[in-house]
Amino acid sequence: MVVNKSFKIITMKKLPLTRIQDETLDFLEEFYSQERYMPSLEEISRYFKISTTSSFERINQLIQRGWIKKIKNQPRGIIIK
Repeated sequence: MVVNKSFKIITMKKLPLTRIQDETLDFLEEFYSQERYMPSLEEISRYFKISTTSSFERINQLIQRGWIKKIKNQPRGIIIK
């Protein structure tokens, strides 16, 4: 969601996902449904067998495409929109 200069709320459109982004989003949803909290970057990395830097990049891509939101300075602070 973006607020323009006249303070009108503009809804951000969700952009299509790549296969990898879709798999990451599916993992987040499944992990949350089982554990009732979001995975850490380390848990994402272990599941996909990738570095934490790559996990961080995947999360940022999902944020940029409008599928999730990250709460700053909060561990596991991912919200699926």
